Amino acid sequence: MYVLYIAICDDEIEQSDKIKRIVEGVLKEYSIIYKIQSYKCKEELLTTLEIFDIVFLDIYIGEFNGIETGIKLYQKNRKVKIIYITNYEEFCNEAINHVHAFAYIIKPVEKEKLAKQVKELIKVIGAEKGGDIEIELLDVTEINNKVKPEYPVLRIPVSDILYFEYIKTRRKIRVKTKKNKEYEYNGTIAKTEQKMKPYGFVTCYRGIIVNCAYIIKIKNGTVYLGNGERLPLAQKRVLELKEKFKINIL
Repeated sequence: MYVLYIAICDDEIEQSDKIKRIVEGVLKEYSIIYKIQSYKCKEELLTTLEIFDIVFLDIYIGEFNGIETGIKLYQKNRKVKIIYITNYEEFCNEAINHVHAFAYIIKPVEKEKLAKQVKELIKVIGAEKGGDIEIELLDVTEINNKVKPEYPVLRIPVSDILYFEYIKTRRKIRVKTKKNKEYEYNGTIAKTEQKMKPYGFVTCYRGIIVNCAYIIKIKNGTVYLGNGERLPLAQKRVLELKEKFKINIL
């Protein structure tokens, strides 16, 4: 199971708490499992044994230059994604060039801008980690099992999911996996679409969200999946599939 490890290093407690709230809000929206640690100084951050996926780093912490801290973090973990939080825009190019920073946010932090960067991070890390990332579903029933077990919480690897389908008669969303498992849970198709977009899912027809990784071809308004299943394709979705996912449409 993949857990997203995140650090926030800022000596302004109010600012650090604000960043944490915004980041947690986005991660919960996408049902991503995470662990966040907050640090007030670079020594605490650099001496921890934790390996972080994302670090939100104030470019100046007390007397210390956050760029030097970023370099040390990058040397420790070449895959770390650093977002600088700064009052000093003139240092941002240096941060990106020398530290390979993912992005920077100018203080005071705006919720919309930070949330946008976090969503971009989810896309990038999702592509890097692939099947290791799991989504969390609540109050789930396994429907293709005679016993029909129920799960208060169920975590499913993103790479296992073929598609989601809204079952109107039951007012539930059904999940079909490549292991031929089917689950149902309460939810809306709009929220599901928003949650799954970073992982390469797209709505192919009203109430159906498909994992583009499993599409082998599209022909005559039908989506063909690798497991032999076929899904309908709305005409207005053809261009989106063709442009975004480079799918060969016949």
